[in-house]
Amino acid sequence: MFNHVSTNELFCSFLILEEQLAPVFISKPESQAVYVGKNALIQCVIRGSPPLNVVWLKDNQSLLEVPEHHHSSWEKNEHTLEISNVEATDQGLYVCQVSNSVGMAECSMELRVIDKPNFVRPLCPVALVVEAHLHLECKVDEDTGVNVSWTRDGKKIHQSPDLKNNDTSNCSYSPCLSPEPPGFVKRLEAVTVWKQGSNVQLQCSIHGSPELRTNWLYNNSALHAGDRYAISLKDGVAALEIQNVTLSDSGNYSCEVLNNCGYECIDLLTELCSPPEPPCFRKDLNSVEAVRGLATLLECEFAGSEPFKVTWKKNKKPLTSDKKYRIISQGFLSSLEIQTFESIDAGEYECTISNDVGCMTSKSKCEAVLTIQG
Repeated sequence: MFNHVSTNELFCSFLILEEQLAPVFISKPESQAVYVGKNALIQCVIRGSPPLNVVWLKDNQSLLEVPEHHHSSWEKNEHTLEISNVEATDQGLYVCQVSNSVGMAECSMELRVIDKPNFVRPLCPVALVVEAHLHLECKVDEDTGVNVSWTRDGKKIHQSPDLKNNDTSNCSYSPCLSPEPPGFVKRLEAVTVWKQGSNVQLQCSIHGSPELRTNWLYNNSALHAGDRYAISLKDGVAALEIQNVTLSDSGNYSCEVLNNCGYECIDLLTELCSPPEPPCFRKDLNSVEAVRGLATLLECEFAGSEPFKVTWKKNKKPLTSDKKYRIISQGFLSSLEIQTFESIDAGEYECTISNDVGCMTSKSKCEAVLTIQG
């Protein structure tokens, strides 16, 4: 007899669900300042369910195509963007964006690149009253790690309470100047000659502590700016301009320069030359009878104001010194020598004298009639 035993089997299945976590930043990078040529490291720690997609941006532009000196990496939950040999163009706002299937997060930091300092506002020349304080100020475009030094005539000025730096990189120094008495750098000429009717200017260069003052005198009487006189002092040059000078303007002129420390004076003697005279002939060319084969001399004497321009012509054609002709002009005498007279040398000769009298030119003409003997 057999006994039958029945067995029942029970099977169970389990579904395990894992909660998905959106990405969050455990640590965020801080803004930093880096010198040109150094390295910058931007790091953050992220937590969230994988897979995580991390993207770096600079100034809202993706760094998917990372420049050669940019390198992104990650180890576990730490993500890093390294910038080697930082350039000025690397300055900007950097953003790290991370996302997964359930969310997105981002953080940002400011990278400031410090370049060599440049002057935004340089020093400017200043003029001071004697015993006043000098205040010099300049501005540079950097305020981090900038060392400021001041020099005077190439020698360093040491730190003192008068030397101040502030957060905007303004630098100032206020030393007290030693007053300097006046003097002449370039003096007036001892004697000068003027042409009547011309405009003339007297100038001299001066130096000394401000405020410099100048006076002009004529024969020890003060001159004042007016219709014929213009007086100026600019950039260390004192000037007196006289218009349409006449014979009465001849005499002694003085320039006085003074400040709170002293006084100096320089004198100038002026003369006026008489108006230039046009040329005239004292001795005209004479007609001559020349002997063939011999030398022949033509000469004339003249007067007027020098310098003169002398030209010789034969039959209206200009002549110059050569093997045939020799022209000599000295002082108020000019001569033309025909070395060996030939038949073809007969003709009309003329000598023209001119000088410069403003826009006027005066000329005198003489003729020489040459005949052949034998």
